[in-house]
Amino acid sequence: MMNRKSLCRSLMVLGFGLLVGACADETLVSGGDPVVSFSADIQPLLMDHCGGCHLKQVDGAGKLSFGMNAELAYAALMDQPTANTTCANLKRVDSSSTDPMRSSLYVKIVGTTCGKQMPAGKMPFRLTEAEMNMFRLWILQGAQNN
Repeated sequence: MMNRKSLCRSLMVLGFGLLVGACADETLVSGGDPVVSFSADIQPLLMDHCGGCHLKQVDGAGKLSFGMNAELAYAALMDQPTANTTCANLKRVDSSSTDPMRSSLYVKIVGTTCGKQMPAGKMPFRLTEAEMNMFRLWILQGAQNN
């Protein structure tokens, strides 16, 4: 069951600007999009959808391993080369770019390039459109460690 804040964030991400007033506790950036927090928004999605394979402390799937806390997860993503040879020119998340398509993390979760879409498997592991958009917004906003 989603709490009100999560529901508001999801609806706003989908572009339902009419709900902005009902979600007044959300911080917005220009354009009305919510400010995406790594520790509050992205890291919980990583844990819920990716942790089954990538939570291992050493040599998780695709050589991506992140620990239980946001600092370890952030360090495992930022400016790290991808293990996927199809995307060898991309970093997992490139701190010098706000283009989501320059992130192997993003292109893998939306399934546009770089091989098989992640997370592997069917629902409930697959990310929803709103969750994928959360990753997109986080990168567009500079992939901050916030």
